[in-house]
Amino acid sequence: MNRFQFVADHQRRYGVKRLCTILGIARSSFYYWHRTAADRAARRAADAALAARIRVVHRESDGTYGVPRITAELREDGERVNHKRVARVMRSIDLAGVRLRRRHRFVCDPATLVVAFERVAGNTGARTAGVDGLRVDHVQAFGAEAYLEQIRSHVAGG
Repeated sequence: MNRFQFVADHQRRYGVKRLCTILGIARSSFYYWHRTAADRAARRAADAALAARIRVVHRESDGTYGVPRITAELREDGERVNHKRVARVMRSIDLAGVRLRRRHRFVCDPATLVVAFERVAGNTGARTAGVDGLRVDHVQAFGAEAYLEQIRSHVAGG
């Protein structure tokens, strides 16, 4: 229950002016809220209808479509809808499209690793690209894969 609803529920007994003063809200805000109740109800009904259409499109895509594709599908069907509204409604009904994760590839060439290390060796802080405490001689001593694994664990740990 919000403060405006509380005022609406108790206004006959205590009066709007007294309740608004106690709750610290402007009377004009309460009356605006009261006047626009029908608009909010209409928006909730329209969002419920849109949610039903979104569920259908999402189900037809086997749960893979996200906001952009669902918006496109709805527009093809003649629905005038904004992608932000589709996103808001999808969040409210806990729907999301499938996100394909891209794999990040690390360079395996030892010469490239040495050059990259020398470029960031003089940097401090966040600009070191996760190589703080690692040395170039690890590449020659253990090979590129072991060096990359050490960088991965160093980046994951900190």
